[in-house]
Amino acid sequence: MTREEKIREAIQQAKEKGIEIVRAPLFDWTKPNPDGGWPISSGTLPSACDILGAMMLYSGPVAPSQYNWDLLGKKFNVNGFWLYRFHIGSSVGNQIFIEKENKTTKKKYKTPDKVCQLGLKLGKEYVR
Repeated sequence: MTREEKIREAIQQAKEKGIEIVRAPLFDWTKPNPDGGWPISSGTLPSACDILGAMMLYSGPVAPSQYNWDLLGKKFNVNGFWLYRFHIGSSVGNQIFIEKENKTTKKKYKTPDKVCQLGLKLGKEYVR
């Protein structure tokens, strides 16, 4: 299963549980849950989350205070920098550009970051 397929599966699982996918916040606890309690640790769910939140829920029950870029990265086989770049596209809705240099002409140019583009693509597809 590719990384994109895993992320799509995470989003789909969240949507099937009635969680709305939004740009921000990571989790939205402002709407009351029918069974109350702290959502991840007690088994209840947020009313909304962004794509990274869906990825966290997909990766298994962990107390919110234990989550960090490295833990989530291990679940999806990426590093924290990859997740940050994905977050900028999926949750913030911005494109990151990387400066490169043409080896023959020595001219510098900017090219869109592919990870950020994936975040933008999935954000456009799934976020309300």
